[in-house]
Amino acid sequence: MAIAALVVPAGASWRISEAKDRMTGKNESWAALAAKNPDQGMTADLELSCAAGGRLFTVKLSAPLTRGKISARLRADDGPVQNLAGLRVYSDPHRIPIVTAPRLDLAGRKRFRVELFPTGSPPLFYDFDLTGIDRAMAAVRCR
Repeated sequence: MAIAALVVPAGASWRISEAKDRMTGKNESWAALAAKNPDQGMTADLELSCAAGGRLFTVKLSAPLTRGKISARLRADDGPVQNLAGLRVYSDPHRIPIVTAPRLDLAGRKRFRVELFPTGSPPLFYDFDLTGIDRAMAAVRCR
């Protein structure tokens, strides 16, 4: 993928970026939103991208985690808390893909909270103000 990226505001604090994939020649876009506050000195972004033809949300941390499985708790708006036991820290220890069944959908939501339980470290809690998410989703088109 090309290194150059275009950053466009999409409401609230969403940042929309785009880069050309040098292998396919197609433009790929993604959106990122900073959490309201850091936790344990670590900041987090909620990233929206495309994977396997659908939307993928990922938590990107400013410091790496130990690779392997971690558990998490998620909550959108005032909905029920969802417990996840099998999230994975893959090759990039800064990113934790939020893989749920059915796929996580935050369209039309206002608030998203994530609590991560990394191996050998205290829990990390992040709160995201999702204002503008519908415009961010429109800018990140999944084919």
